[in-house]
Amino acid sequence: MSSKLAEIENTPTFSNGYILSPVEERFWCHFVNATADVIALPSETSSSDEKDPLISYIISNPQRDTLVLKSILCLGASHLVNTLPKESKGAQDLIRTKQCILASAVRELSARESSFTSRERMTTDTIQDYEALITGYMLLYLYHLSEGSEEPSWRTWLDKAREVFSSVLSSHTAVRLPATNEGENRGREIDINLRKDLDRLKVNKSVMRLFAYHDILAGVTDTPQREVYDALRAPSRISSQLLQAGYFGAEDDAWTYHGLLQLIAHVHALQLDSQRSSSPSETTIPRAVRLWQEIIDWRGPPDSKYRHLHEAYITAISIWIFCIIHPGDIAGDKVQSMVLGGLESLESVDESALQTASLFPFFIIGVCCIRDTDRRLIEAMMEKLDEIRGLRYIRVCIDAIRRTWGRYDRGAQRSWDWHLLIRESPGLLLA
Repeated sequence: MSSKLAEIENTPTFSNGYILSPVEERFWCHFVNATADVIALPSETSSSDEKDPLISYIISNPQRDTLVLKSILCLGASHLVNTLPKESKGAQDLIRTKQCILASAVRELSARESSFTSRERMTTDTIQDYEALITGYMLLYLYHLSEGSEEPSWRTWLDKAREVFSSVLSSHTAVRLPATNEGENRGREIDINLRKDLDRLKVNKSVMRLFAYHDILAGVTDTPQREVYDALRAPSRISSQLLQAGYFGAEDDAWTYHGLLQLIAHVHALQLDSQRSSSPSETTIPRAVRLWQEIIDWRGPPDSKYRHLHEAYITAISIWIFCIIHPGDIAGDKVQSMVLGGLESLESVDESALQTASLFPFFIIGVCCIRDTDRRLIEAMMEKLDEIRGLRYIRVCIDAIRRTWGRYDRGAQRSWDWHLLIRESPGLLLA
């Protein structure tokens, strides 16, 4: 975060004459100067002296809406406490204040929900309320990631954001998204009315991009039992269709990783389908082959500052597909060769890219590490990621990876399959 942005936004004028207490001001300043950096989505074009569109929008919103302000303070407070040395003086007071703000934010969100659901139809006059509601949901979702609870508290808020977004779509458009599996919808295009109506509503694309990114990566740890076959409410389905329709535009390719998020959504659907039978089906294998060809054909920008992270994503997706089709063969040369290549790519990722990097490639590559040297290396890299980002849910992922290693060492089949760990770690998330 640039010092110029911090200077401008440290003392904003809030709506309804809301005045920050000294502790709340500390939470606000920490969010602006530190937390914002780890929730922003990377861009190929932005520099440290430019305002990130998402953060610029979020920080300006409290000047109009106290709900967003309270959600920001919760997230800033959680991240601040995470970054303090253990047994820091006054930490308990900060935690108590944080809990009071959280309770107030949840109460206000509940009141807004009642008002929102009572409207028969969304109009452009109510879009500000809609944006505040979904922004509040996403900030509280991020708050629970920062807290690192093994209970899936974050899932509640992401589901709420998905539900509100779905309501807006069904109120404003006649579009119905296909209810079949992602992998079989590749050739279908979303109704053009969806993009037109969203453009007319002037939905903030930065918030929608944040939602789409987390919606898809959170969907990776959804279990078959939880999957909902409602075209407008199924995890990752909305976001996948928006990406496919090019809703976010070419300028957002840096974070959509030039189709990598869409690939992840398709492979996740493939995994869910494969788990409905004891062996790969006649439809699963051809879909896997098509996805594998897409990976072979994939080309990222050659001069991207995220090149090594892109390479790690491609390797992780390749490992994932192979494990779906050959679930008992992670010790084979094919997987272990990809693991080594993935570790090499992750080692080459610079610190600025790590700051906003998702856990996805670290996790997929990590669960397939069977050699002690590889395990120590991925542990060290994830410990560094934990230190840089300061979000406690990273610890949940590290612990889950270690449990898959224990399963492998005990001779368990499908030791890599994180769906088998969901009962032990229901808060597992790869965002």
